[in-house]
Amino acid sequence: MNALLEIAQLSSHSSSSNAARIRTEVEQELANTNRAPLRHIRCDYRHGILYLMGQVDTYFLKQLAQEHARRVDGVTHIVNNIFVTT
Repeated sequence: MNALLEIAQLSSHSSSSNAARIRTEVEQELANTNRAPLRHIRCDYRHGILYLMGQVDTYFLKQLAQEHARRVDGVTHIVNNIFVTT
């Protein structure tokens, strides 16, 4: 029984460190663009899904943020919750 608990804890720890790595790398990817509004996009990675949040001025920037996030190793599913303000 204890061995199962240890395995579950190890799995939880590795997935949380993987989530932190993905969040950090996505934020770095967005910060390294030459588009200032993308530097203010926030992200969260839960249960294998990357959530993008924030607001930008154009649909082009919304899509660009998603494409930059997709470049990060480990990102396979994205929910783009970025609002476009006009």
